[in-house]
Amino acid sequence: TANWTGTSSCANSYSLTLRNVEDFENASTLFTISGGTYLTGANTGGSPSTASLSSTGSYGYGVINGAAILTSTAFKTSSLVSPSLSFNLSGLSYGTTTNGVDVGDSVKVEISPDNGATWYNTLYVNSSISNGFWAFTAAGSATTAYDGDNTPVVFSGNGSSNGIATVTVTGLPTVAALRVRITMRNNSANEAWIIDNFRLSS
Repeated sequence: TANWTGTSSCANSYSLTLRNVEDFENASTLFTISGGTYLTGANTGGSPSTASLSSTGSYGYGVINGAAILTSTAFKTSSLVSPSLSFNLSGLSYGTTTNGVDVGDSVKVEISPDNGATWYNTLYVNSSISNGFWAFTAAGSATTAYDGDNTPVVFSGNGSSNGIATVTVTGLPTVAALRVRITMRNNSANEAWIIDNFRLSS
């Protein structure tokens, strides 16, 4: 877990400046958290059976049979150019090979442009089938621009090809105090949502 500013670039000359970083290494400095737990190791006995419970470092943050609400500190984005957020996501059949996340299980991303006074439901992820699962290494992604209309864009995934392993919200408002709220919900002791590697960038 860290607050860090640095620049990453790639071969096509696109550059990205990381403003805030949260890796959930058994603690969090960027989020106040209700529900859920830190998870480490591999999904032993579950599906995918070799799936890591973190995408970076040793820990991810997940929920098993319940709800976890992660509310960020206030980010000053007023001086940033095209700010965006991203994090990694995994949905697992946890501790068994016969379960997994369902259509009714969800991960929701809300944005507040006014320090938490108003929240806008921006992005929603669920499984496209009953008992779906995917690792952090899945190829799918969910990306939408913030529009402040409180109607989320819905993404559904499953499996190594279509499981949604990267969640991104672009075009965040440039304000004095932006907050992010991530809510994960499921309803079985053999279902897990896990997030990791939260980044606020511009």
